[in-house]
Amino acid sequence: MIDKNDQTAYIKYLEERLDKLSKNLSVGDQDLNTLIDTENEVIINNSYSFKKTLGENERLLKQIDELQKRNDMSDVFIEYLMNSFWWKVTQPFRLISRQIKNHRSYPTFNFSSIEKIKDEIKIIIYATSADDSLTKQIQNLREQTGFSKLKFIIVDLSSSNQIAEIAESAKITYINLVAANSSITLAKNLANGKAKYVAYLSQGTYVNDSDWLYKMVQPVVENYALSSVLYNKQTSMIEKVKAETFFSELKSRIVKIGRYECMYLPADRNGVQYIPPIVMNGISAIVKRH
Repeated sequence: MIDKNDQTAYIKYLEERLDKLSKNLSVGDQDLNTLIDTENEVIINNSYSFKKTLGENERLLKQIDELQKRNDMSDVFIEYLMNSFWWKVTQPFRLISRQIKNHRSYPTFNFSSIEKIKDEIKIIIYATSADDSLTKQIQNLREQTGFSKLKFIIVDLSSSNQIAEIAESAKITYINLVAANSSITLAKNLANGKAKYVAYLSQGTYVNDSDWLYKMVQPVVENYALSSVLYNKQTSMIEKVKAETFFSELKSRIVKIGRYECMYLPADRNGVQYIPPIVMNGISAIVKRH
């Protein structure tokens, strides 16, 4: 049985303990429970971001692997197409044709008169980072002449809020690769719509010239080329192709556009008998009919 004096002392002891616990449950003016909840939220968010980064990295590695295998398969497929009885049996005719063609001249595409292209041209930019190159590229493309209607689309390969903000500021259609289920093909289908001609550009690909895009699109419009392909001379093998090929008609289809080389791909093999498969590598931009 606790008497009154002991009960008062015990109550005082409990009050002192509560006071100490109250002080220990705060840091500055922040309640300790609030700080613990905040810390747990930060840990959870960091864990989610880390898992998201790992997932993104895995997705990109799979895409690289798929593209590499596709590139290897393209080389093998071309070899398969050439390894045929009819290709071999027609060799004498091809040699005669080659001798005749070697005595011909092959002028480059004539750009002396510029006729404005009335069809809508869709320009799809594959964006990877929100740096100045993207903003400058958009400005440069908007200054291109020879077109009645250009429509711009940004396909964000990195799911960046900054890239989304650039697209919104520039009033450009924005497609997030995550929204397209991480499928570049699906993103392309969403972006293409009903455009008659489409230009696919890597981020930062542009020339300080007001008609460089016209020089890529017009040969496709005039059916001179099945596609116009732009290469960075420093990273591609196109200059080697231009220097070493003995097909004069192919050399005439590779022209300089600023710091790039552009190849006008013929519609069929009647135009050029053979184009080495390395032209499929190191592409900076490509224009084709949709």
